[in-house]
Amino acid sequence: MLIVNLEPENFSQYSKEKLKELGSYLELDPSSNEFFSLKGQVDILIVRLGFMLDERFLDEFESLKVIVSATTGLNHIDLSAAEKKCIDVISLKGETEFLRTVTATAELTWGLLVAVSRNLISAAEDVTEGRWCRDAFKGTQLAGKTIGIIGYGRLGSIIAEYAKAFRMRVIVNDVRDDVESIPLELLLKDSDVVTVHVDYNVSNECMFSDAEFSMMKDTAVFLNTSRGELVDEEALERAIVNHEIAGAAIDVLSGEASLTCYSDNRLIQLAAATDRLIVTPHIGGATFESMANAEDFVVDKLINHISQPS
Repeated sequence: MLIVNLEPENFSQYSKEKLKELGSYLELDPSSNEFFSLKGQVDILIVRLGFMLDERFLDEFESLKVIVSATTGLNHIDLSAAEKKCIDVISLKGETEFLRTVTATAELTWGLLVAVSRNLISAAEDVTEGRWCRDAFKGTQLAGKTIGIIGYGRLGSIIAEYAKAFRMRVIVNDVRDDVESIPLELLLKDSDVVTVHVDYNVSNECMFSDAEFSMMKDTAVFLNTSRGELVDEEALERAIVNHEIAGAAIDVLSGEASLTCYSDNRLIQLAAATDRLIVTPHIGGATFESMANAEDFVVDKLINHISQPS
């Protein structure tokens, strides 16, 4: 059995040892000649978010049986193509009990909120450039403000706990029966902070566009640490440039796995030009603890999968 890890940097040592017990384990650069020569022999492929495994990519793996990705979102994998090719996908999706122990993305979301509300990045850069302009970086206090949480699952509920600790009022939009929810339009109109924590699927692509941003207060902040495809990026750019909202902080971009030149992205260009937008490179789950725990979990899940009778 040939197992290839395309994104091995800082991969859990525990998981590496477990994978070596399963079969031949290799860490390869996908652009290397060795990887190209072995494509038809790979049984198990391990990835994070750095590659788009579309149908064309998967066509080159005639022997591939399993894709392992220690992520909840799977829009970097063409699931329809994988199903047609009888390739199993092992991930964190739906692993509610385990995911409740992972707080990294919620912590980053809150860090982004504080950073954009208090102009932290610009203030820190200003100091390193030799200035000390305290009055130039007045921010916004969170206590007493209203935060609107869209998607009240694992991450949304953690964000609500943080918000209450910061003495904020919490309102929620969700499709679940076990939480009091208000219509999205009312949430957008009433919130000082809007944060998105929903899974991406075809039905909610670009659920945030011009109409949604126009409903928000011009003093409001928008946060997205879920998936870039949930947001019409041109609409977000317009909302910031036209001061329809006060600012935004995002950890994700639409189609980020397939982008070849990130500096061409309009939102990244805007972030370089204004302190009202912060863009980070999908680091929500990227803590040493969360990534190691997630990798160990999916590798144990792979072992159980393989041990099941076919």
